[in-house]
Amino acid sequence: MRKILVLFIFILFSLSTFASEYLLYLSDTKPLAQLMSIDPKASYRTLYSEQEKKILRKLNLNANIIKLTTKVKFKELTDLFPGVKIEKTGDISFKSHYENKQWALDNPGGIVEKWISDIDKIEIQANSAEDLNLGKSSETDKTVKVAIIDSGVDVNHPDLQGQILTHPSECRELNLYKQCLQREADKESCHNEYVNKDTNNNGYPLDCQGWSFTNNAYPTSKSTGNPEIFDSNGHGTHVAGIIAAKENHLGVRGVLQNVKILPIQVAMNSAASNPIENMARGVLYAIQNNVDVINLSLGWSSQFDLQLMRDLIAKAVERNIIVVVAAGNNAHEDISYPCAYNDVICVGAHDPAGELTSYSNRGTQVDVIAPGDRILSTWPTHLRSKQFTQDDNYEYLSGTSQAAPLAAGVVAKLLNAGVSKKDIFVSLALGAREKRQPTPIRFGNIDFARSLKHQGKSLLYPLNKTPFLIKWSENSQHKFKLRLKNYGHKQSDLKIKVMAQSGQQTVLNPEHHISQVLPNQELELDIHFQDSDTLASEINFTLQVLQGDKKYTYLIKTQFIRIIQSDSEADDIYDFSAELPQDAFALRPFENIDAQKSVDFIIHRKDNMSDFISLLKQVDGDYIRSKELKIREKNPVILNLTKVDIDLDEKSDYVIMYVVVDSDSNKTTKFLIFDHDLKPKRIFLSPENTFKNQKTFMPGKFVWIKRDQRMMPAWVGYGEDPTPNPSPWVQANSSLSNFLYVLTPTGLTKIDMPDERNVLHLLYQSDEDKVRGNIDIITSQQLGFVKQYEVLSLTEQLHSKGQIQSQRFFDIFDNRPLPFTQKMSNAYFAEDSIGGNANVYSISKQDHGYEGQFTKLKNPLKNESFKFVNLFTNRFIIFQTNHKLVLSSPNGEPLNWINSKVDTRRRKYTPLLKSQALYLPAVESPGMTSEVVVVKNSEKLVAHRRYRVLGVNGCEEFGIVEKATHDYLGFACKQDQKIKLIKINR
Repeated sequence: MRKILVLFIFILFSLSTFASEYLLYLSDTKPLAQLMSIDPKASYRTLYSEQEKKILRKLNLNANIIKLTTKVKFKELTDLFPGVKIEKTGDISFKSHYENKQWALDNPGGIVEKWISDIDKIEIQANSAEDLNLGKSSETDKTVKVAIIDSGVDVNHPDLQGQILTHPSECRELNLYKQCLQREADKESCHNEYVNKDTNNNGYPLDCQGWSFTNNAYPTSKSTGNPEIFDSNGHGTHVAGIIAAKENHLGVRGVLQNVKILPIQVAMNSAASNPIENMARGVLYAIQNNVDVINLSLGWSSQFDLQLMRDLIAKAVERNIIVVVAAGNNAHEDISYPCAYNDVICVGAHDPAGELTSYSNRGTQVDVIAPGDRILSTWPTHLRSKQFTQDDNYEYLSGTSQAAPLAAGVVAKLLNAGVSKKDIFVSLALGAREKRQPTPIRFGNIDFARSLKHQGKSLLYPLNKTPFLIKWSENSQHKFKLRLKNYGHKQSDLKIKVMAQSGQQTVLNPEHHISQVLPNQELELDIHFQDSDTLASEINFTLQVLQGDKKYTYLIKTQFIRIIQSDSEADDIYDFSAELPQDAFALRPFENIDAQKSVDFIIHRKDNMSDFISLLKQVDGDYIRSKELKIREKNPVILNLTKVDIDLDEKSDYVIMYVVVDSDSNKTTKFLIFDHDLKPKRIFLSPENTFKNQKTFMPGKFVWIKRDQRMMPAWVGYGEDPTPNPSPWVQANSSLSNFLYVLTPTGLTKIDMPDERNVLHLLYQSDEDKVRGNIDIITSQQLGFVKQYEVLSLTEQLHSKGQIQSQRFFDIFDNRPLPFTQKMSNAYFAEDSIGGNANVYSISKQDHGYEGQFTKLKNPLKNESFKFVNLFTNRFIIFQTNHKLVLSSPNGEPLNWINSKVDTRRRKYTPLLKSQALYLPAVESPGMTSEVVVVKNSEKLVAHRRYRVLGVNGCEEFGIVEKATHDYLGFACKQDQKIKLIKINR
């Protein structure tokens, strides 16, 4: 009893700020009474309706699932309900007349435009052999049913008339229900008479032409959702037309005519919250309607994957439903679902030349490729098309969301032609054209005619769609499991060979013989290997399967992951005791620019729509926590944390800068200041420690300069002259220009340049200059096309350090400076480039003064445009294209490149200046962990295995901590009140 009481009190004081949703595999709601006493605002309901439960029981699936909304956190729920399976749910996002424009059905060849970014396009030579190769084969009278689980379908589109799976008796009752609502004043009687009528006994009353799980249920309904299908996004209608558009000489033609589409609406639009349980409901509805094929042009990351979705996809496969899914459009090889599920057909995208598109996901989870670039298809009649301007009823879209339905259409056409369902995957895979380039995708471009010739064959296929995870250790011997499945028919006398792709690994048991394998039988083999590499976290192997005179080659991926928890110990792990809150919080380090070089942190948490902060200060090796302070303003955005000696009393002060936005969208900057004892300090950086951003906007990144015996914030910004108007009779100067602004306790001022020189940029400070408050400023005498750059140094006074010596001119006025990884005043500037090469101009301090160096970065990748430089050092340069990280020598010659894990809408890789590496936070990565990309032997980029770390048992990564000589990867282990730092070595 005492233990239960302690648990009750502990949970009561550790409720999360915001409610979360969970699925409890629980048949009885009585145990929830104790939870409700802890969190009275919690709510729960059974996940499935009674009709759905009946269906699930017939399928031998668990129907007893409760959806719970509560502030009680996952760990505490598992303590409250021992032995009960609990999963946290998540939202996902999705992201005839014109037949001559449908290159996927009949590729005319010739020169076509290909967009490689929002503004960049190139011309490529299309290949007339690179379409679906449908030929002139006639269709049989067999109707194939395809479920489209998507954003809905415009069932009234002229090209989809007659192509929607319709239940006539349900349509009749639905029409009677609507007529009753229009006719009768007593709506209740209409609800009672019609809402639960299920004439086809599939568990979904009135489902005339599909079902929407995004709509509210009808009054008195026992079901989730209702039968009123619509499409406010266009995605689902586009997918439907690709598969089934009617050949009526009005618009476009689908892959197959003798097909019926079952619309299942599970999403409103790509930006809305689309719970994965809706996807699961959609699969259940498809199973219940005995469809032949399911198309899923959607996906989600591993942290949102649910067991119920896996179970339902497996049940669909068990029911001989072919499941076709899109690979995704992030150009990476990391895991996404449901693409990575076994027994689904995952589809990437190729262009009219037959090449894998730059945006398509790739990797061992992708089975085949289908056309995906500028696919013309149907568009909701109430929406306006953007790319296709001839007719609003049609639209061009690109992506694997288009490739998947083209593949699903080919699957349906194979079924129509008489290929059995058990032969579909083998026919599709073996019928695919040979890969045109070395890619980690399993098979090549889909070819309908070739696939027809491969029915009845067999394939021993690897199930290792996702990398096999190997727990990192210092050992040199490791193993992974090779999983195989025999698709098709019984096979005998098969030979297996596994080889490492790098010379640093040696497979110890490379060859295996399989005397016999039965249809659908799965096999497991332990593969042992010796490893002399200590850096690369991703190790690839080649698998060869010899089936008679046929040899099939596959890529098998493994990935080292380092596990860290509160008791983890190693030479590179540093432990600190810390007073950490038990509920959700964010932990961020202060930038340290004073002589006291310890690293301190801010704890930021939310509770009941309010923000609270406290400081963590290192004292005698451990961390103590200050009293918590509530920020008065709502929804503050913290932009800057600095540890600086403001009043030069040789004691550290802590400055927290944040911005608040009022109802008129005005942004006001605020400062909170604490002394070295973590107590609020009455000292002002600006009047009332507030800056209204009226004459200019204060950026989150600024420098500190020494003025009037104290430290003050300064920055180069574009805005108005802050000099007070000398007379009310003289008009104020409101012209805009660049100024070196300084924020003082009395307000905003500027530092005047000699000879009316123009301020361009600040060079990056060395650590010593940060402490001293010294800055170097790039200026120019004029703003014409050709400028002469001079560096002025500001210590106590301004003085010249001379002109920047350079052999050729580079316009740095419109380019943003970025830092070298050197301990001196410096910066580099990169010009944007369309396609080809990019120019980089670096400025650094030499013995004779400042020198400018011009470097031309050569882009080795066709169809990829230069985006930005990620890291610039005196040993190498790393830059990013649309989908690659490229390593170059100091003179700009490309050395090596790897797939980027992120898009380029903004910079997501953080340069680690001490480590000369790139850091991708776990929250930005599509995988399970963060990554630290290093340069191996000055010639190769690798994600370092030592720093691919997964926190477990209450330890969570919070980011990078920069100290004097090294960067550290930080973890907060709140259950055991520890901060753990992993040292990143160069």
